[in-house]
Amino acid sequence: MTELQFRNPPYALYNIIAYNPNGAPPFATLTLDRPWMEPTIGAGQPYYIYQAYFPVPVSDFTKFIEIRDTTNNAPVDFTKVSQDDLSVLDAQRLIFGPAVPTYAVPWGIDMRPGSSTLGNIMYELWPHNLSHMPYSFSYKRSGPLFVNPSDVAPYPISEELIKCRAKEVLYLYKEAQKGEEMQRGSGASGSFAGCGGFGGEHATAAAAPVWSGAPRASARHGWLRNSSGSLRVSTSPVMLASCSISASVRVRTRSGRLSAAVWSALDRVRRPPVLRRNGFSPMSF
Repeated sequence: MTELQFRNPPYALYNIIAYNPNGAPPFATLTLDRPWMEPTIGAGQPYYIYQAYFPVPVSDFTKFIEIRDTTNNAPVDFTKVSQDDLSVLDAQRLIFGPAVPTYAVPWGIDMRPGSSTLGNIMYELWPHNLSHMPYSFSYKRSGPLFVNPSDVAPYPISEELIKCRAKEVLYLYKEAQKGEEMQRGSGASGSFAGCGGFGGEHATAAAAPVWSGAPRASARHGWLRNSSGSLRVSTSPVMLASCSISASVRVRTRSGRLSAAVWSALDRVRRPPVLRRNGFSPMSF
């Protein structure tokens, strides 16, 4: 009974969350999932009790593969119609089946207290059926998570496949840490080791420029120029080995203006760092 819905046509549907056959003898008592808000009250009112919303069978459900109406030898579509469409096609839900075509429309999450499928996705089968109809379906699921060391991967997934996928996720995560705003030490290769236990990746480059002579600074625009473009220099507070400066140099081959703070940081460099990463030849500012 608690899988069904209650309604007074042509008004909204209410989920039945409790049923007491001895609540008010000789009548049973139904508990609905929210206060009754319809204009019809009192004895003698017409009503329907049937199932319009169907929860998926598992909590790790991902999607349907197919749904079949075996009575009418027809497929049930589960992709083309939304709740917005139903509000236009049948706002009062007064079109009843069985009918062809029939649609399975995502409705929401099962939030009924005490439900055995609490938290599962629910689908509305439209047009609504007032009688029992058999349907066959298949679906994809994520599968249970591993909890214990003795848990075994279900067939056809092998442990080798799990390891390969774990490495792929870790590599992608690590690669995503590289960037202009990455934290110091993320993706560090050890090429630039700092003093006093400090270290990190202080120089990166997207391409290897070909220098035609020494790099020169443009006082008007505040750029460092070379033959393949402009190098934008940014700073981060860290100490380099054998250097007494308050900024390390991160270089990328893209145009951009240098701020006064960057020029000030470069002026404080006692021994310029040497860039040897990503195809750079040794050079200094």
